[in-house]
Amino acid sequence: MVTGNDGQRITGTVVERPALQLFEDAAGNEGFNAVVRIDDPAAPPWTAHVWLSDIGDVDRLID
Repeated sequence: MVTGNDGQRITGTVVERPALQLFEDAAGNEGFNAVVRIDDPAAPPWTAHVWLSDIGDVDRLID
């Protein structure tokens, strides 16, 4: 389960490596972030794309 910084909870499986994205704002400051895709196999074709910077906590559901 992934808990966002805003408290939203998402349950699912990370299906691919996060996609790194580089950016530059209007002032010329560079930064980076990544998006991870999470699928819920119990509710196909449900998919979420989550920015890594928006994730506050990750709970591993299966050991």
